[in-house]
Amino acid sequence: MRIDGQLKNDAEAVFKQLGLSTSEAIKGFFSVVRNRKGLPFVLQSSEELADIVSNTKRLALLDSVMGKYASIPTSSEEFNIRKHQELDAELSKHKQ
Repeated sequence: MRIDGQLKNDAEAVFKQLGLSTSEAIKGFFSVVRNRKGLPFVLQSSEELADIVSNTKRLALLDSVMGKYASIPTSSEEFNIRKHQELDAELSKHKQ
């Protein structure tokens, strides 16, 4: 897989802050995709999203996608449910 060097470095810095290697992060992402049978975030090409969500709100949305839990749910299904609920709540706030 070919990835822009700066993008890779920036992502690896985030992974390091989360205590993950790049390999662990990619495996985690692939596991979530497999378990959800889809992406772990909403894809939207609408210009509306860009108008609604400022840069600060985009960072908050990214935090919600990454998740900041005191404890990790015990099952992938529980984690997926929590992520859907959290992301739906964030998107609802930004559309108001």
